[in-house]
Amino acid sequence: MSNWISVSGLSQFGRFAIADPDVALVGTGDDVSIDEDRVRLESIFPNPTSGVANVEYRIARTEYVRIELYDALGRLVSVLHDGIQSSGIHVVRHRVDSLPSGIYFVRLTSGSQSLNKALVVTR
Repeated sequence: MSNWISVSGLSQFGRFAIADPDVALVGTGDDVSIDEDRVRLESIFPNPTSGVANVEYRIARTEYVRIELYDALGRLVSVLHDGIQSSGIHVVRHRVDSLPSGIYFVRLTSGSQSLNKALVVTR
């Protein structure tokens, strides 16, 4: 039995493909993380929100992390974090009260991994 998987498809950010023996896809639906031991986009709370969104994530070792917020059309709205982050669980707070209602996507990028989770902004 193989210890790796191959996944491909279409996401809101375009086509994706994973075919790497060092990468594992863990979870289902919007609770998907890649290589759970390295990086995990834990949660966004409260969700939906009209004021402040908290993005909770975990990284296993000190490394570069970039967290971005995109609108439903894939346009970059804001950069929430961009820099070296120590290992552990972290929370980034972001005010969304100036954004129009709608669905947004938080993208966490670290190394070659990119994880996405939806955020609903309400008025």
